[in-house]
Amino acid sequence: MISIIMVAYNAEKFLKPAIESVINQSISDWELLVVIDPSQDNTIKIAREFERDKKVNVIVNEKRLGISTSRNIGIKNSKGDYICFLDSDDIYENDKLEKQIDFMNKHDVAMIYTDYTEINENGKELEKVISDDFDIELLKDHNFIPCGSVMIRKSIVERVGGFDSAIKMAEDYDLWLRIALTGYKIERLPIFSYRRRLHPGQVSQWYLYKTGKIKERRGLEESLKQIKNKFNISC
Repeated sequence: MISIIMVAYNAEKFLKPAIESVINQSISDWELLVVIDPSQDNTIKIAREFERDKKVNVIVNEKRLGISTSRNIGIKNSKGDYICFLDSDDIYENDKLEKQIDFMNKHDVAMIYTDYTEINENGKELEKVISDDFDIELLKDHNFIPCGSVMIRKSIVERVGGFDSAIKMAEDYDLWLRIALTGYKIERLPIFSYRRRLHPGQVSQWYLYKTGKIKERRGLEESLKQIKNKFNISC
């Protein structure tokens, strides 16, 4: 089984199409765990409506815990042998899980990632983005692995300790580095597996570099410095 972890906070605008993109997958051996920080909009209500599908499990945190801790809660409650992530504003392509699990079953790799399609707030395609082939030295320099594209063996995530809750931004980069530097194999699968939405309000590393938002960029740069110091990587 594949477990998809989605973290949501004030996510009502794009949550429905995000969840529907999982439900509409070409294979059925999956579960979706939606972990929600207490929100001021209809995020919880929208997510609960999808629990009529027994494969959708909604977990509401008692207080705001943030992305890293919430993803760890999702992983802890997951039943699958494989872990994927989907942000509450992004969309899986219908064959994303099918193509990735087929590759994982045929290759001895810990984790794979893919290319993606960049879309705007209204879902219009902006760009086809080709990810870099995996290279450990390149990963030490910067994060080129899109979080929504990955599939990881759950056993590997557990061995390296999941997400570091002390990392406030670029927490996925920290996890990729731990997996890679532990010696586990990572590969790029050259398919477009999901649509990554660019819109105001995001705090992702990718969005901040796209838009150049100064205040948030400073927080990101501090997190990246923290991560690189953790692994003794020169900044």
